[in-house]
Amino acid sequence: MKKVFIGLLIVVVAGAGIFFALRSKNQSPVAGKINQEQIVGNWKLVSLEVSHDSVDIFGNVLLLLDSNLRRYNYEFRKDQSVAVTLGDSVAARGGRYEWQEPNRIVWKEHAADSTGESFQVAALTADSLVLRGQDSAVLYFTKNSR
Repeated sequence: MKKVFIGLLIVVVAGAGIFFALRSKNQSPVAGKINQEQIVGNWKLVSLEVSHDSVDIFGNVLLLLDSNLRRYNYEFRKDQSVAVTLGDSVAARGGRYEWQEPNRIVWKEHAADSTGESFQVAALTADSLVLRGQDSAVLYFTKNSR
């Protein structure tokens, strides 16, 4: 029983470390151009931060509707499609993304959608991605080694 507790404690501490490491990075708007090609790859949502004073409850609704939100794998592809899978599931859902500006991305649930959810790319490096929604929701991703 002690081994299970210690193992769980290590996992929680590691997760908290990742969260605070990503959160401590500069979250201000990117001044220069970002390397848009770095978004291609497999990503995992580490955390979702929702502003309490936000009128739009986008993040809270997502968490209520889908408790597996943080367990999905998000594969951003070169053709601007996104495959969203849960673990090794065969059935994938996804959507499309489009770069509107050097620091802004629009996520569309379906290719035929004319509008989508707009996000500011607050940070994009080889191993981390931070998206800020119009409602001040912030999504922190880390790159999977899959």
